[in-house]
Amino acid sequence: ADWSASLGVVRRNYGLSSFDYAADPAVSGSWRYGLSDSLTVQAHGEAIVGLAAAGAGAALRLGRAGVLHGSAAYSSNRAGSGALGNIGYNWRRGRFNFALDSTRTKDEWRDVAARYGSLPPRVSERALVGISSELAGSFSLSYLRLRYPGHDDSRYANAFWSRAFGPLSLSLSLNQNLDRHSDRSVFFGISMSLDRGLHVGSSVQRSHDRTRFSVNASQPIPGDGGFGWRAQAQTGRHNSGGMAEAGYLGRYGELRGGVRRHNHNSLVYGNLSGSLVRMGDHTFAARRVDNAFAVVSTDGIAGVPVKLENRVIGHTNAAGMLLVSRLNAWQQNKLAIDPMDLPANVRIDRVSTFATPRDSAGTLVEFGIREIRAASIVLVDETGAPLPVGSRVQTAGPGARSSAVVGYDGIVYLDALQDHNLLTVHTDAGPCRVAFDFAGSGEIVPQIGPFTCQPEAET
Repeated sequence: ADWSASLGVVRRNYGLSSFDYAADPAVSGSWRYGLSDSLTVQAHGEAIVGLAAAGAGAALRLGRAGVLHGSAAYSSNRAGSGALGNIGYNWRRGRFNFALDSTRTKDEWRDVAARYGSLPPRVSERALVGISSELAGSFSLSYLRLRYPGHDDSRYANAFWSRAFGPLSLSLSLNQNLDRHSDRSVFFGISMSLDRGLHVGSSVQRSHDRTRFSVNASQPIPGDGGFGWRAQAQTGRHNSGGMAEAGYLGRYGELRGGVRRHNHNSLVYGNLSGSLVRMGDHTFAARRVDNAFAVVSTDGIAGVPVKLENRVIGHTNAAGMLLVSRLNAWQQNKLAIDPMDLPANVRIDRVSTFATPRDSAGTLVEFGIREIRAASIVLVDETGAPLPVGSRVQTAGPGARSSAVVGYDGIVYLDALQDHNLLTVHTDAGPCRVAFDFAGSGEIVPQIGPFTCQPEAET
């Protein structure tokens, strides 16, 4: 299941006026639940003073035959009441895809957006069929029908083709108004990917007896962080200008800024985005979280490399925590740590795991790292000779019991040592005992001894 709830005020005149908000508060909520792997149900509601709308729907997977979905909603407002209905189908198989979708409204249907903008369309229908192949590229045909209150139908047909030739890509599209023959647009674009992520491209578009040319170049900001930029220039009758933008993605957020010019109008803009996350009794400043995230804990051990899908994504902080904000919701994301960078005196339950957070949420990932008191202990007999290889060692006393085997040179490794330790060693000559104190030595596993193992009869 997933759900969301929102409370706020509607932003008006977006892009035209700053800080222009409606006076009345608006509320909305959505809920989805998977009854099975094939059937998901959902509900949505929204309201503002003088208007309320609510609806429900479902999506059904028809095996390999595609997905069928539909919904219905009802609204009540000052102008009256109305309804909305939607039904759609999509299918994808290998190189082929097909989709149908139809939405219709009746009477005085309204939603919160319609309170401050244009009325919703009476009819909105779409059909699409596509095919792709390595030789011919990707090709699709689509049909769109729209009808707004008080207007006639608007029907459009579109054809699109694209093909990659190594680093070079070509695309061509044709859009035709089926109700007005002169309303036609054609677009052709070419782009190329160069070394170090650099992209260059050019396009030409013909629409309403006007031709527009444009060129562009960009170097995207690396996903792991760093600098990026893009620039564009275009020319055409009554439509010329350009833009330049640069950005930086750091550990705690992203900063972008640029300048645009269109005909005789210019503007300068900047944007700073980031996030604050509270989880596991810790607060993290991070990049913007758009999907899902995880907080990795290494139980207080700092500087441990953390990997996402086998790539190092960061290191744990002084508290042994790291926020990983680039996870995919509802999917298995492989997280791992590198045990080679852990202290020698720790024990790890696991070095990798899968995190599956829900949308816009996070999960706490722990690897079960525990500090141990360990040492390599040299054991000798009464003559000073190392105890025989393979002799069995058992710990006794108030602490946890453990066992081990003596190796070469009489050395045995134990990782559950106490302040005072008593060992019983079983040799071919009979059992013997060793008593010693251990104070610990931080992150290094020391070698201590030699300790003489006294025959049990003499203790």
